Amino acid sequence: MTHFNFTKMQGIGNDFIVVDDRDEKLRLTSHEVIALCDRKFGIGADGIMLIRKPTNEQADFAWWFVNNDGTIPEMCGNGSRCFARYVYENGLLEVGKKVFVLETLCGLKTIEIITDDSGIFEAARVDMGPALSIPIAIPTTLDTDANGYVLNQKLITTSGHEVTVNCANVGNPHAVLFTDENPGTQEDELFYVLGPELESDPHFPAKANIEFIRVDSPEHITMRVWERGVGETAACGTGACASAFAAYLTGRTGDHIEVALTGGNLTIEITENHEVFMTGAAQTVFTGTFDATI
Repeated sequence: MTHFNFTKMQGIGNDFIVVDDRDEKLRLTSHEVIALCDRKFGIGADGIMLIRKPTNEQADFAWWFVNNDGTIPEMCGNGSRCFARYVYENGLLEVGKKVFVLETLCGLKTIEIITDDSGIFEAARVDMGPALSIPIAIPTTLDTDANGYVLNQKLITTSGHEVTVNCANVGNPHAVLFTDENPGTQEDELFYVLGPELESDPHFPAKANIEFIRVDSPEHITMRVWERGVGETAACGTGACASAFAAYLTGRTGDHIEVALTGGNLTIEITENHEVFMTGAAQTVFTGTFDATI
């Protein structure tokens, strides 16, 4: 057994165990990940991120990121902001540097650290890259609309519920349900049925994150999320991006959208080329040590 230092962090309620593992000494099994993330017997978290050295010379850092069920997602928006705060406050960046590149499974992500006048961390703005709504990118076997986008598609779940979904990939797969087309889906009775059913629906061969969205105005939406490999969480950064993108593509909102999640708000910007930028906070909760095998 070896002792490892960790930092517990959260991005609007999506929480993570962060470890500086640039020397790559830590090797966690799925069983150890599940145990560490357990909220009764472990530290408790939605996932674990290990800070690693990049393999791409254009990147400053890489990460090994895993969900609390042991599965590895392509990207995590809230996690990327926690990562930004950690490297900034723990001296892993050059003095004065506030923009860095993170190597992820879905490519390089440029992250800007936003501080107050005294240099205190306030938020991070993440270039999430292009959002895509084509079948091969999500991936999905659902049909497309006249523009080739997977929007406004009917799907019958295994329990017999007919829903209308709008799909997007912002580093990982998402299916977005708007309450104007799917009444009651933000309520527990349907949320806890449709969330797990749609996550593992055969139309999504890589599974999917499921978002339930109420459009409040052209500048504001409210979101509840069922995350792939995790279940319900207080927030999902990529889900907020995918939901804003789907709302934008379907004409429900403009290109600058405030997304209200259970744990807090995120600001999403969408460019003419469908590039997506996410801005939001991240906090350190506590620090400690745990024992693990190497």
